Amino acid sequence: MFETPENLKPAYRIKNKVKALDQQKLHNANALKEQLLGEMLALDKQRQQLELEGDCVNFAMLQSYKEMIRSRRYLLEQLKT
Repeated sequence: MFETPENLKPAYRIKNKVKALDQQKLHNANALKEQLLGEMLALDKQRQQLELEGDCVNFAMLQSYKEMIRSRRYLLEQLKT
């Protein structure tokens, strides 16, 4: 027997594949959200330690931490929409 070409197969198979891909994307988005939140918390802790550590505060480093946190917050907001 001959095999049916992909473009002639029933549409329900394609719909099932699309549904599975959407569920996979949703799962990956949730994992990414968790990763971003974890990174934000870790960066904020490091920033707080830097502020409390010594007499000499490295303002450039503090600004870097703030920017890293801000960029992750922006990505997280993009995932929620």
